[in-house]
Amino acid sequence: MERSVFNASYVSEVIEGLTATEWISENVLTDGFLGTQGFSLQFTREGISKVRARLPVLNQYLDLIEGSTGLLALRPSWHRWLKPTNDPKPNAFYLNFLEVPVGDCVNPHVDGTLSLKHGFSWSPPIFNTVMYLRVLPNSARFALRLPGKSPKYFEEQDGDVLYFRGDCIHSLDRLGEDFVDPGDHRTRLSLVCEQYYFSEEMLTKVPLMKLESKDAFKRVLEKRQQQGIEKDEVDILI
Repeated sequence: MERSVFNASYVSEVIEGLTATEWISENVLTDGFLGTQGFSLQFTREGISKVRARLPVLNQYLDLIEGSTGLLALRPSWHRWLKPTNDPKPNAFYLNFLEVPVGDCVNPHVDGTLSLKHGFSWSPPIFNTVMYLRVLPNSARFALRLPGKSPKYFEEQDGDVLYFRGDCIHSLDRLGEDFVDPGDHRTRLSLVCEQYYFSEEMLTKVPLMKLESKDAFKRVLEKRQQQGIEKDEVDILI
């Protein structure tokens, strides 16, 4: 865990910028994410510039993604001073803006979203990069579940960044009933980027940038049509 990578001002800008997109809807992820909201983006290394252009508020976060900083962060501390790693840099990404109600959780799972969406043999990402945007005192806590060990918790805070290996089981564990107020309707917010390395042949099937949101197109289409904008132009706007 890297603490306070992003200051409070930037975190607020990111939240404001992402909520203004009108892309947030019921999550498109697996059943383990029932009750959560958000949106997802598929993109390639070549498509990072498109994501920057569409969501400039994410530029600082995307610097971490484009620079593959997780490759270094996940090396043992004594190993970071040796010659640079020869590990290939990720070339395909699945970014998820995740909004979890205070009383909800995310079931234990291993990511592999992008490989499954394109019909590849299942393979996990090389690593994940998480930016914490809003962590409430009574919201669920992130847990890494390593084989044969108790869950590892990090006490994450707003602005922190966590890198973890993509083949690790992880979850958001709900706090006990005594800590959860059923009248509290606030949400926990985070950005999670799964980072993959695919062969050149596989990479041709991954779009440069593609939005995944259940309601975004319908919502934006209705709004733009009220303004007299044609459907083809809405595709460009999204």
